[in-house]
Amino acid sequence: MLHSVSDSYHGLERWNENTYPLLFVMGLSGAGKTTICTALSVQYKCPYISLDALRFYDSASPESRQAVDEFLLLYPHIAASVTTHWARQDFFHSNERAYAKYTRLFIAFLRDRAAQEQQRYIVEGIQLFVRQPKETLLNQPKIILGTGGLKCFYRAAKRTYPKMHFRFFPDLIRRFFRYYVIQLIRLNYYIDFWERKEFTFQITRTDSQ
Repeated sequence: MLHSVSDSYHGLERWNENTYPLLFVMGLSGAGKTTICTALSVQYKCPYISLDALRFYDSASPESRQAVDEFLLLYPHIAASVTTHWARQDFFHSNERAYAKYTRLFIAFLRDRAAQEQQRYIVEGIQLFVRQPKETLLNQPKIILGTGGLKCFYRAAKRTYPKMHFRFFPDLIRRFFRYYVIQLIRLNYYIDFWERKEFTFQITRTDSQ
């Protein structure tokens, strides 16, 4: 997936208020998740929540910040971590494991909130495949953007460094191998798992019907 491929759609027919109220949208950093989620939110008249709001609260949309505010009423002890981007505490210990845990709880919170409101939600973030167990989204409605790693990296680089200079190249190379290669490997692994398991799920459902 270094080069772009077609977006893939999984189980959209199951996206409804009662059983599967959340539609998950994922892709590499810079894949265009915000753009497509904004369009879907308008088309289906439903809230769009970015999981990044749990880490980058200040730059999140008002809708996403409100969801985080309500979530923090349940877990007020993590408020400081949210405002400091879950910063590393010392050389040997970071909040990475806690961040993954509360991201999972945030997804469960959004699922409960959507069900209570009888409302469909759109949820996006790389955390869906970077920090969550692959079983979390099994048989869930989801859209996987096929924007390739090279294009995503180019977009992210332009966003981070609007005025490019040769002195940024070493940092860009490190970022590519540290983030994009890992994201590519993990997303492809998750897609393979979901496609294999959901194919079996579809056969089982058809046979039972």
